[in-house]
Amino acid sequence: MEDAPGPRRDREYSEAAVASGVAGRDDETEKLPRRRRCVDAPTSSPAHHSSSSSSSSSSSSSSSASSSSASTPSPSSSPSASSLPASSSSSEAENPGAGRELGGISRLPSVVRLMVSWPVCALRQTVQLLQAVAQWLSRLIDLFSMLLFLPAPQPFAVVYERQFGQRHPVFFADSAQEAFDTARQTERLLAVYLHASHNATAETFCRETLTDDLVIDLLDNMCIFYATDASGPSSSEGARLARAFFSAASPRLPAFLLLLPQAATSPAENAPAFSSLSAPPANRHRVLLAALRNESLADTAGLVALLLQAQEKLEEVREAKRKQVREREENRLLREEQEREFAEVMRLESIKREELEKKRQKEQARRDREAQRREAAAVRRRERRVYAERLREQEMSASACSEQQTAICLRLPSGSRFSRQFPAQTSLEELYLWADCLAEFTENEEIDIPLNFHLVVPPRRTLPRGAATLLDSDLHPNSAVLLVPTDDEDE
Repeated sequence: MEDAPGPRRDREYSEAAVASGVAGRDDETEKLPRRRRCVDAPTSSPAHHSSSSSSSSSSSSSSSASSSSASTPSPSSSPSASSLPASSSSSEAENPGAGRELGGISRLPSVVRLMVSWPVCALRQTVQLLQAVAQWLSRLIDLFSMLLFLPAPQPFAVVYERQFGQRHPVFFADSAQEAFDTARQTERLLAVYLHASHNATAETFCRETLTDDLVIDLLDNMCIFYATDASGPSSSEGARLARAFFSAASPRLPAFLLLLPQAATSPAENAPAFSSLSAPPANRHRVLLAALRNESLADTAGLVALLLQAQEKLEEVREAKRKQVREREENRLLREEQEREFAEVMRLESIKREELEKKRQKEQARRDREAQRREAAAVRRRERRVYAERLREQEMSASACSEQQTAICLRLPSGSRFSRQFPAQTSLEELYLWADCLAEFTENEEIDIPLNFHLVVPPRRTLPRGAATLLDSDLHPNSAVLLVPTDDEDE
């Protein structure tokens, strides 16, 4: 086992290099001469020469063994290791300890290089990955920029003028629904042209029919003309219009539609309102007057005749609408007149009711006053009777006494006169009570004493009610007194 230490070390180094994947063929060719120089260096020393001379027989036998083993290369050894000279093999056989030390030293740089190469490889792969990501991001940005900054589709008028020239009717610039609304508001027809690109009939219609003077005049004066390319994507407005007005079984493009939006507002019974052009209801025949497709578009005379017929239909619709407006106005005026008459009748009825209510209230107030007056008169009659009895008693007792007497002559509004003697100390209140109960006192029912009155001494001195006596009022020894009714019913 110790006959050939050099080749065994070479095989171990080669196996380690191949397993690590770092040391290649060039590294082995570079390191083997270095190892050979390290092995050859101690053989030139004097001590080595003495040992080699004493063991010449053994070295010769070992040299032959090493040469035989060196001539048979290991599967893992490199070609450079197998081509080493026999002198180096013999030197390594003579010093097996030194060879093992040098083999360990020679393996140390490969491990260091392996440890250093790992972060470098990781960094290189990271950089490559980042470069790939940046490249993909750049491509995505280019794709999005292409999608976002696509040129907007050009209006049909621009495309038409570029291909067929400047002579054409006035194209409506907004959407089809806005064209429909504008035609309905302005009481005009709506002409819709659905163009088909790369179609011979469509090119003939655009180049010949739409450049005709009479067609241009009719379309500009009586129509709102909307044109669009309907041969584009299915989501385009022209494609939606073609699907709305034509079935899939029939060829749709090119087509010329003549619509009457005013018919959408006609007050037909049980007819739904037609307000959407892109999705017409089942009764769209109320709006669609005519439709020309394919070869019929090339007939300019037929289109002119169709426009003239549509103009007559438009006039009929306008006249019917004016008639409806007049009828609505007449109905409105009649309704307003009826409302005014009804309001006047209601006002007169209200005034009459108010007058009747006032009259009723006034009559009720009069009745209440009469009732109060009768009740007050009844109460006063009772009081008069009581006071008349008391006056009779006083008159009977006064005839026996010798007090000073005052003669009072009372004149009533009817002209009647009544006289009576009163003691000079009689109060004016008692004088008023005597005048009030004069009818009961005299037992004469024809005497009518008013409910409210006051006594006046000629010429105009009014006697107040109270405790003042006849003597104090300068009515003694005699005086004439007038009974004057008053209008104050509250007293």
